[in-house]
Amino acid sequence: ADVSPLSCFTTVMGAEASRYQEPELDEGVKEVRISVYSLDITGVGVVNTIAASVTGAYHSGLVVCGEEWAFGGHEDVGKSGVYRCTPEKNQDYQFYDRIVMGHLRATDEQILNCIRKVGGSASWCGPEYDLIEHNCNHFASELCWALTRRRPPDWVNGTAESMARERRCKRVGKEALKLSLASYRSRYQVQGVSSDDAPGARAFQDTFSSTYELAWEQIRQGGTLDVKADDSVGPATEDLDIEHLPDDKEDIIALRRSVEKEAWTAMITAAKASAHAVAAAARAAATARAQQPAEGLAAWDAAWARESAPLLKSWREAAVAGTLKVALSEALVPSSPEAIAHDERAKQVQAALSIAADEAAEAAD
Repeated sequence: ADVSPLSCFTTVMGAEASRYQEPELDEGVKEVRISVYSLDITGVGVVNTIAASVTGAYHSGLVVCGEEWAFGGHEDVGKSGVYRCTPEKNQDYQFYDRIVMGHLRATDEQILNCIRKVGGSASWCGPEYDLIEHNCNHFASELCWALTRRRPPDWVNGTAESMARERRCKRVGKEALKLSLASYRSRYQVQGVSSDDAPGARAFQDTFSSTYELAWEQIRQGGTLDVKADDSVGPATEDLDIEHLPDDKEDIIALRRSVEKEAWTAMITAAKASAHAVAAAARAAATARAQQPAEGLAAWDAAWARESAPLLKSWREAAVAGTLKVALSEALVPSSPEAIAHDERAKQVQAALSIAADEAAEAAD
């Protein structure tokens, strides 16, 4: 078979050969394993190893056909970040552990073609490297999946994945707020007034953010996103054949991303519902406040803050629980659950405003 160098990738010369000896396998069968390294956190080898095991900060590469394939970042646009080195001898890290993922029946050319297909993708160019969301462990996992339909154990990239999830959550929430707030301002903008001053816009923004955070905290505590590893994670228990890899095998990574998206959708829905409910109260409050005597405004503000706080809190909690009924469009069908809930909230707001008005009038006398 032709095993000529892959010109688009970089070769990094390792130190002396590893002492590890692959087992003698049947002709045409290759061992596929993951080399795991501790990161250079302290500059002291033993301490690095301990720190890596505690923090879960690792580098990894995939070993097959006597070469170790990994991914790293650089600034050369259009140039692959995939490189190869002597197995278990990457000079930038300290070797920590090896994970034999399985034995694969394949020719050298079939394996190299698979590496070309995965590593040659634009997504693995050096500038695409991200320590949290697109790192060496992600590449080793993708290559391992392509060759074996298996993923490395979660602990290899667990720390980065946890941080990546938090980052994705914030990114999704920020974009959802931007779009939702723009829609709100367009809907309630007063002619001739800056859209930034749309009645209730500040309340909408603050409530959206706080509800989104509340929903995320409950999901995080409830373990909704903790999709446990299945039998596609970790070493294979039987020999594999590259020509007969299952096409319908469920990918645990894809499943986890799908669960994430469902969670983000629920969180955004809750945040929008709560934000619209609170913004409606804020618009009513702004109108009522404008009618108060100047001498009683301080008392009105204090009373409104006191009386409205439990209402806003209960609406946020109901939104997160999925029980807050809010019409997110202009159309509000009479006698619908949304219309009934809207009228009930309006009565609650009016009661709070009446108390605030009475205390304002008393203070003004």
